[in-house]
Amino acid sequence: MPKCQCAGNACNCQIVAGDGVIISGTGNASAPYQISVASQYIPVNVPANGPVDVGSAVTGSVIHLTLNANVTAITLPTTTGARLDVVVQHVVAGTTVTWPTGIWWAGGAAPAQATGANRTDWFSFRRVGTNWVGALLAGNAF
Repeated sequence: MPKCQCAGNACNCQIVAGDGVIISGTGNASAPYQISVASQYIPVNVPANGPVDVGSAVTGSVIHLTLNANVTAITLPTTTGARLDVVVQHVVAGTTVTWPTGIWWAGGAAPAQATGANRTDWFSFRRVGTNWVGALLAGNAF
């Protein structure tokens, strides 16, 4: 297993422990190390209409929304420079995600979402300053 190599008084390291998992930590010689585990693949089942909060997702995460109902609002992280992919699997026909206002979409407006059952949309987002830039990478796919 990879190790953190820390010279001097402070240590700050990050290890990719496997597909979708990052272990990171900080510390120094006179303070205990703080370790955290962050998943980069976040599955979210949406069984009933309502909001989804993925504001704590780490940059580079893939959010996989499985829609049996509508996402009425979604909270995204606010970290400048963050990037996310959001895969929306429409299990039930006609389900949608209501995106936050203020996303700068390629083409100027939020793209149409798949309307059929068992169809998937794949969106990519980048945080630029205080705004998200969004694009549909694959629509009405697989």
